[in-house]
Amino acid sequence: MNSSCIEIRLSENHLILNGARSESAGCVLRGSLVLNFPRSRRVKKIWLNFSGLAQLSWNEGNLPGQYVHRAHNIKRTIVDHTWTFLDVGKKSRTLASGQHVFDFELPLSGDIPETVRTEHGAIEYLLTAHVERPRFHSNYYSTRSVFIKRQVSSMATELMQAVVISDLWEDKLAYEFSVPYRAFGEGESITVGFKLHPLVEGLQVERVSCSLKEYVRYESSGANSHRVHSHQICFDEDFRPRRLTRLIEKQATVVVPKALEMIQYDCETDLIQIRHKLKAQIEVVEPNGTLTKILAAIPILIIPGSLEEALDCLPQYELGIPLPSYESVVPRLRLQLPAGLPPAYESSDVHTVPIRAITSY
Repeated sequence: MNSSCIEIRLSENHLILNGARSESAGCVLRGSLVLNFPRSRRVKKIWLNFSGLAQLSWNEGNLPGQYVHRAHNIKRTIVDHTWTFLDVGKKSRTLASGQHVFDFELPLSGDIPETVRTEHGAIEYLLTAHVERPRFHSNYYSTRSVFIKRQVSSMATELMQAVVISDLWEDKLAYEFSVPYRAFGEGESITVGFKLHPLVEGLQVERVSCSLKEYVRYESSGANSHRVHSHQICFDEDFRPRRLTRLIEKQATVVVPKALEMIQYDCETDLIQIRHKLKAQIEVVEPNGTLTKILAAIPILIIPGSLEEALDCLPQYELGIPLPSYESVVPRLRLQLPAGLPPAYESSDVHTVPIRAITSY
């Protein structure tokens, strides 16, 4: 039976992993198992288990009208550790009334995956305490979830850089979208600025909209199969048809939800990868009546906590081999990343990425 006389206390509400899996030093799970007995109790065994489990489940071809030809169900144990605080075998021992405290500690490797909960998969960690009592007496147990976060390892200047997307549509319209930072935390507002500059007469803007989208990729280990799921988190639009006669400068605002049921943090694990993009769209009517949708995508990071907290969590470097000065690292290398990953950023405060994704009808 579940009993109020067992309490699992943790030194930290959340465990933080700093840096990518290949560079993180890990963290330590610390806490105490506390037994509160109003009167003496006979017990045989007291133990605590810490377990981490990854699970994926999806079907290929599960779209309407499609035959489900393959199901993917994956379960993987990440960690399984048990502390035994008392074990008297077949006998029993009497514990006096009052509080009994058993401390525990476990170093965790930096390459373990962080906590993730999505539609088709989850990575979760759980502490389960057991108090086994003699025959004809009810056993006690209690559980507590352990939430593990991973903070990005980028330098502060990279996290705080503005991102700008600009392009020219058929020599008729110059447009630009921008966000003030690269990373945003839970509950924070994202201000998206946009500029529209007409290069010909007679253009009309029907609307400008911006949405935050989440992309989740599930990997079926060893089966060479994957699934990508995306959904819209939040949305804002400037819906006011008007003629474009001069430069227009506006702003849209989307708010990152606080609840993990609505949004997940960016992550890179073996089974689940999560990315976020701001999707901007301009609907333009040409003088001949043709409606065109101009699309742009701004890759951003959704991180645990806030940007300020993330900057505070950046690792401090100890003295050793002197690092080169900023001025000496010239010129910076421009990195070309695979499609779908956030772009690299130069040493300037603003990085411009030309993107063209246009659909006409």
